[in-house]
Amino acid sequence: MNRSTYSRFVAVDPTVSDDELHSDHVPSDNLQSEIDEALGANYDSVSLFLTNERWKTRWQKMCLSGPQTPPKFLDSLQGQRSPARIKLENTASGQFRVPHDQKDAEIEMEAELWRAGGGFKREEVNIMRNDQAEHVIAFVSDWLELDSHIEGVRYDSEIALRQELQYASYLGILNVILPSPRRGQEVTTYARAINDCLSSSTVSPYLSLSIRIPVCDIPPEDGAAAKGVNDYEDELSATWQMWNTIRMVCGPTQRVSVALDLTAALPAQPGVLARWSAEHVQHLILPATTFIPNGKDYPVLPKLMQGFLRDLFKNRPNIILSKTQINLHKMGGELAYAQYVRHLEKTSPFNVARDATDHLTVESFGRGYEDYLQAPLQPLMDNLASMTYEVFEKDPVKYRQYEQAVYRALLDKIPDSTTIICVAGAGRGPIVSNCIRAVERSGRSARIYAIEKNPSAFVTLQGRKAREWPDFVHIKFGDMRAVQLPEPVDILVSELLGSFGDNELSPECLDGAMRLLKPDGISIPASYTAYLAPISASKLYNDPSGILRDTKGVETPYVVMLHAINMLSGGDEDKHPRCGPKIQDCWTFEHPRKIVLDPQGLPITNTHNNAACHLTFHIPYAGLMHGLAGYFEAVLYKDVGITTHPERMEKVSPNMLSWFPIFFPFKEPLYLPSNSELEVYMWRLSDTQKVWLLPYWIPFLTDTMPSLYLSSDFDYIPDDEPAATFVKRFKAYWPEYSLEEYPEFPWNKTAAVLLLLFIRDGHLRVLLTTRSKHLRSHPGDVALPGGKTDPIDGSPVATALREAHEEIGLPAPSPAVHILGLLSPFVSYYRLAVTPVVAFLSDLTLLDRLKPNPEEVDEIFDHPLEAILSPELAASLAPRPERPLSKRGSAQWPYEPEYHEMKDSPWLHESWYRMHKFRTVTTPITGLTSDILILASQIAYVRNTDYPRYPKDHATPDIALGWAMEQHVANARAASQPQPIPSTESHIEGLAD
Repeated sequence: MNRSTYSRFVAVDPTVSDDELHSDHVPSDNLQSEIDEALGANYDSVSLFLTNERWKTRWQKMCLSGPQTPPKFLDSLQGQRSPARIKLENTASGQFRVPHDQKDAEIEMEAELWRAGGGFKREEVNIMRNDQAEHVIAFVSDWLELDSHIEGVRYDSEIALRQELQYASYLGILNVILPSPRRGQEVTTYARAINDCLSSSTVSPYLSLSIRIPVCDIPPEDGAAAKGVNDYEDELSATWQMWNTIRMVCGPTQRVSVALDLTAALPAQPGVLARWSAEHVQHLILPATTFIPNGKDYPVLPKLMQGFLRDLFKNRPNIILSKTQINLHKMGGELAYAQYVRHLEKTSPFNVARDATDHLTVESFGRGYEDYLQAPLQPLMDNLASMTYEVFEKDPVKYRQYEQAVYRALLDKIPDSTTIICVAGAGRGPIVSNCIRAVERSGRSARIYAIEKNPSAFVTLQGRKAREWPDFVHIKFGDMRAVQLPEPVDILVSELLGSFGDNELSPECLDGAMRLLKPDGISIPASYTAYLAPISASKLYNDPSGILRDTKGVETPYVVMLHAINMLSGGDEDKHPRCGPKIQDCWTFEHPRKIVLDPQGLPITNTHNNAACHLTFHIPYAGLMHGLAGYFEAVLYKDVGITTHPERMEKVSPNMLSWFPIFFPFKEPLYLPSNSELEVYMWRLSDTQKVWLLPYWIPFLTDTMPSLYLSSDFDYIPDDEPAATFVKRFKAYWPEYSLEEYPEFPWNKTAAVLLLLFIRDGHLRVLLTTRSKHLRSHPGDVALPGGKTDPIDGSPVATALREAHEEIGLPAPSPAVHILGLLSPFVSYYRLAVTPVVAFLSDLTLLDRLKPNPEEVDEIFDHPLEAILSPELAASLAPRPERPLSKRGSAQWPYEPEYHEMKDSPWLHESWYRMHKFRTVTTPITGLTSDILILASQIAYVRNTDYPRYPKDHATPDIALGWAMEQHVANARAASQPQPIPSTESHIEGLAD
């Protein structure tokens, strides 16, 4: 398919009478008439909801309004009880009273039978015939809340989702569109539900899922902020972050894509929009409300939307047009919307170039090769096939530039002399023909020598010499590094360049050929420079062949016509002086050059061809980096050149076809936050047998330059399970908010802790300490290694690693400690903002080398993270024979509950704070440490706690952070005013609470 497909959204509600419901009569089918009408109007399909309001009503009756008694099967299901599924009321005595009547029992039974595997009633579905599936794109019910904070709603929504996907599979529908996540903070839970469906045996492996993602946040309507509004409201990257989390949890797959909702107005920042061109956007949802009237009252799109669509059209998405039948615009009618969008697509620059009939554009020449991985050629080692030569000979631009360079060089030689030209690596002879034409144009006298080592290609050269070329052309068989010519040459012409300039060993080949050149001779090319840029390329990474996910595959660069990519780097060097331009040069090779030669005129070593670069890129907007794109630019002679540099190609050598960019892939994608910097190192190394390229990268935040920053092992993924799964989940997590959003929060009221995780006996565990009993603040309490921010730290990572080194002797940095990311900051009971830094320990022998600093820490121990979600697991997972759990009823655990105690107390702004305490081998985990571990365990195991985490009138951490900032600001202002009575100095609070 060389164009996008178009779908019309329709509302279909099959008319089913009461008589039909109780008979074998097939309901009247309005869908087929909608399909026929859409196809007749030149649409490719219709889009509609798989189910209707009848199903929604029945689901709500079963799952929201009843039952009121606990379903028995829930007794064995930890963590699934909720007010949405079981309505319980508190009595004055604090016990539960369970209302129950016959109606409740009937609803309970119906709901339980449905949960056990019940299906739809036929009046609840909009599609009943599999012969209609070919022309249908189905929407899953948009009222499902897979990310609800109410466990029962979430659990029953998952059951309903699987039921709808199972029914779509039954009908043979190949793609369904799922509703957008509603709550940013629960998007990981949403993603887990999607991932479960992908592996379900009841869902067809041929069914793909498109996630409806708004292009940017849509503000709530009518002040309804409680429903359908995510928590990333003010961030331009919010919706992309949601999608990124979903695809990271689901892993590399072609079955999950984006249905990009274009309802909201687009942000003006091009970099925010450009990210979507690199994603697997299968659908564009374009409502009529997005259109505006032109001067003649016909519907058109705003300029910004036009440009955005023209960029996305190159990926040929399906366009879903909705609300076109409600006459929003005076002229054109319903069909005007599709006609207008088709016109935009047809006239988009990419499609115009791709459809060029002369095939002299890159888009037309490379048609079918977009994002197709190809191994780079190795012409020095391999003899190329005739067909390979033929493909490259179709490029008129390269040969025109070579001819112009030879022509200019001839004009600069002495007019009355005979210029000796050598074509080193003549192939089938196209550059030889260019040289002949250049000689004829210049009117100069010349002799041309053509050298070729490929014996098969040399046969072609012999034929052309006999049939076409004049007598002043002489052909020589052999390697340019060894062949002898009867006379030194004035102009040495070669075309040995690769996609990265030197990657096909042009420097090494020309070193051996330079002995043929006169001391004042000219080399064409005179120089060539390699360039790099970081890119996002989801399509390449998710290639069905899995090449880039194979260990050997990621050690190999590939030549590829980059198509669905986004360049992550920005080019504002004035605002970011540490960083270079968007695309940066690595190194340059020049010819001829002065090197040490042996008596035969060959280099003694190859060390002069080794090279290195250190580049710093500014990353303005968050993105997922899949690798580095490589380009080159060659100076052939003076101002004549050729290049694949995207920003210079149009000026230097427009529509040159011979080279696609080179792609250096990563084994695992690397997340780069907004306003971060990426340092890239690249080495070109060699020995006596081979030449190789070695890349290395370091990401870090820019606002505060850390003295200890993330290492190049940021993309680390363990090879074994379950460690790999846990690490991926933490890397997929994106903090809901950061301290950057609270600029007035005083730095001396901030801290960081290290959440050091490791696997032992197959279970994920966290390293903890007990604070020294000699400390003034929280003596003897359990805490994570960490402490208050020091002015020299510069980042939470630096703070956490420095404190861990001081408290327990953790080496910093250490190759065994892999930083996975940050969690959202927490507010302690005493208004200290604490940022958890998550790390994974890959070498357990390091634990034996840790030693508590007696001034700060009494002991070091660990605790199973899953026991934070299900505290009773502490009994089986926590103890070792030599270290059982603290004795129940002792001073360490004086509480009545066996494993978990909680208590509510008043806090900020009349809110309530719930203090959780967990039984361990020593004193309990409590306060802020417990809050952090609850979030970490939810991320790791993708489920909620078996107990209610928050009290009724609690303050969410982000709100509490704002309140704490206001309090600090008010205190600072009060302190700056003259006080009649000096205030007493308050002590610095610790991290345990």
